[in-house]
Amino acid sequence: YYFVETSAPDGYQLSSKHYNFTVTSNSQSSVTVSASDTESSVVLTKTDSDSSSKNPVQGATYSIYSKDGTEVAKDLTTDSNGQINY
Repeated sequence: YYFVETSAPDGYQLSSKHYNFTVTSNSQSSVTVSASDTESSVVLTKTDSDSSSKNPVQGATYSIYSKDGTEVAKDLTTDSNGQINY
């Protein structure tokens, strides 16, 4: 799967980067993914890359796509912690 930013908050540039992740049991990567035998979840955290303090960015919108390009979820918006939990 991968995340793609679909909308950036005012004052930020839209990123076209794909944030790849794999859902496997007990895995973790730059996009935090956790899975168990009964459920899986993924957490994406967006921070201000121009800031040395890496402040969280609220209001960025992402979609999740499967490896074959099928949209799995859309309109996922970062919260006040800069996170999307799916």
